[in-house]
Amino acid sequence: MGSVPCPICQRPDQSAMRDGARHLCWHECLTCGEFGMTGTAQAVLGNLSSQQRAVLSAVLKEATMRGDPPIEVSTYNLDSLSSPTRIPRTVGERLERIGRSLETRQEAVGLTVNVIPMDDYPIAFARNAAEFTNMLVLLSEMGRIERPHLGRPTEPLSIRLTANGVEWLDSIRLARPTEGNLVFVGMRFSEEMRPYWEPGFYLGCKEAGYEAKRTDRHPHNEPWIDRIMALIRESRFMVADLSDRAANAGVGFEAGFAKGLGRDVIFTCMDSKWAAAEAAKEENERFGPLVHANFKQFTVIRWKDAADLKEQLRDRILGTIGRHAPLGGAA
Repeated sequence: MGSVPCPICQRPDQSAMRDGARHLCWHECLTCGEFGMTGTAQAVLGNLSSQQRAVLSAVLKEATMRGDPPIEVSTYNLDSLSSPTRIPRTVGERLERIGRSLETRQEAVGLTVNVIPMDDYPIAFARNAAEFTNMLVLLSEMGRIERPHLGRPTEPLSIRLTANGVEWLDSIRLARPTEGNLVFVGMRFSEEMRPYWEPGFYLGCKEAGYEAKRTDRHPHNEPWIDRIMALIRESRFMVADLSDRAANAGVGFEAGFAKGLGRDVIFTCMDSKWAAAEAAKEENERFGPLVHANFKQFTVIRWKDAADLKEQLRDRILGTIGRHAPLGGAA
């Protein structure tokens, strides 16, 4: 175990250990958390913008704080892990992440929590400790936390949620009735896709603590569209597979409905289908695109087989949604 600068945030004197058998280096950074990184991934880190580095740091830190196994960063998943699409949509959502962290870390209701800006700024997808400190000041001006006595970014700040802050977090939780473990999967119900359902989609969700559901597996007396919309409303997030052109219009409708409800949507597509969609220009002009251009704006999981689908889907869920914990359980 040696001491080197963190390859992501460049914080000096962080722990690192080479793993020759797996061709990567394991890092323990006070800012970014615990993670592994291949040499090829480290070589291309210089191509990332400061925003992408902040996203990567946030994803790795969150996984560490949840107690998930360290994420292995490679050129295969680097673009996904550092995608700006992971950034919360509003400043309010970033402030909420700080509040949730305080709520989780306090040893008892009403007690203060030690926060170190240099260690904790990735929690809020901040680019540095200074931006994170500004967010703390904003929270105090909003009455969510008691105003901290600011010092150096490496010094701990004693922060306590106020009664206003507790009510704020509770109101958000009550307005977001999606704390369960249900996941709606929109996909083509065909013989071609059958081999990928259980070992791929279902197990990928299950290994992250969620239960994947599709409408054809659950008897009901409602019209299909009513049942689909009900399942999406009940779901924590949605998985939308784009591997079949015949189903993509329906999957697109379902994904749009989920997005409109504020649900996260994880897009997937069989790699061979995606490649065919890129190549079939003449067919696209005659019959419409195999994969609509609008979907290409998202970070789509391109999977090769059921095992690859399971691993990529599990890792994307853990990195963007988080492992599901029962009410009162560990986060």
